Amino acid sequence: MPAMSRVWLLLACVACTAPATAELEDDGPDGKEDGGSSSRFVEVDPSHTNAAFRKYIHRALDKLEANDTEIAALTLLSIKAGHIRIDELADLTCKDFERVRKDLPNLALEPADRDRLHDRDKEVATAIAGEIDGYMWSNRIYVSRGQSAQSLAATFVHETNHVINQSDVGYYTDLPTSGLIHEYRAFHAERMFDPSAYEGVDLVDYVLTEYDLDRTKVKPSVLANPLTPHLLPDEDAWTERRVQDDPVEPIDCDPLRPVGQDGLEVRRVNRAP
Repeated sequence: MPAMSRVWLLLACVACTAPATAELEDDGPDGKEDGGSSSRFVEVDPSHTNAAFRKYIHRALDKLEANDTEIAALTLLSIKAGHIRIDELADLTCKDFERVRKDLPNLALEPADRDRLHDRDKEVATAIAGEIDGYMWSNRIYVSRGQSAQSLAATFVHETNHVINQSDVGYYTDLPTSGLIHEYRAFHAERMFDPSAYEGVDLVDYVLTEYDLDRTKVKPSVLANPLTPHLLPDEDAWTERRVQDDPVEPIDCDPLRPVGQDGLEVRRVNRAP
């Protein structure tokens, strides 16, 4: 993704974990269709699901469960408790699709393209996934298909950190300083989960470069010490984080479409420091 695109892509996951072999599933006609459910996570659109998608998410949750760090355990608990809602990019709500559409102007998507997200050729969903591996706003996280289990688990750690810190609101308050704060913190959380993926990487330089943030305009105090709360999605963080109070942006959306709850934000493309 061009460097100039990275700042407006709110928390776009531009490069997060080392690349790994993609894990693909045979999903049936539209990718999600059997109407089942999982006891391990809550989907944004539970009416559009299937076993292959749930297995894809479960493999990442297994990675979190097998990891002996506190942040992995708390991220897993947050997901199981429903504090985080998960789905794939093809299941963007109408309002969330409108945000993505405006955030990815190079794709020239139209409002009606949301109706094509589940087309058999998957052209629209594939185009979006080619730009981002994940997108978050409020407490909803949408992910692309085909990520490795480890990579997807790292995405959940990163995005959960954005959720507890309400990055969809704070990210733009004082750019580029605020952008560095929110991204550094989320990448630091990932490094807590998987230190080997960022071995030898200067996270400040990494975030500034990947998100095209002007170092000269970042507050010196933040450059020296960019790490701020909250790091762990623990009980205190979730008590403070009242998703139900999230502001609702006025976004035009076809009233005939089922919109679901409101909210969203962005993240990830070619993860690899």
